[in-house]
Amino acid sequence: MTEESIIEILQLTMYTIGMMSAPAIIVIVVVGIVSNVIQTVTQVRDQALAFVPKVIGVGIVLVIAVPWYLQLMESYTMTIFAMIANGGE
Repeated sequence: MTEESIIEILQLTMYTIGMMSAPAIIVIVVVGIVSNVIQTVTQVRDQALAFVPKVIGVGIVLVIAVPWYLQLMESYTMTIFAMIANGGE
């Protein structure tokens, strides 16, 4: 296995990790901004109002994105297996 193939595997892995975590992170940021605006307007400071909507939002997104996650992982796995079959070239 050459250095180039190891770097390619690491790049592919980091790309896949980023793509799989992006929907959840985006939802957390958007829901966090919205809940902070609502808390600022109503002057209610409660940790549950900041945490519970994020958990619900991420849960919904993860359920909706399961087919996309499966497709992404299948593509990643097939690429890794193809690299193994080619001897890491």
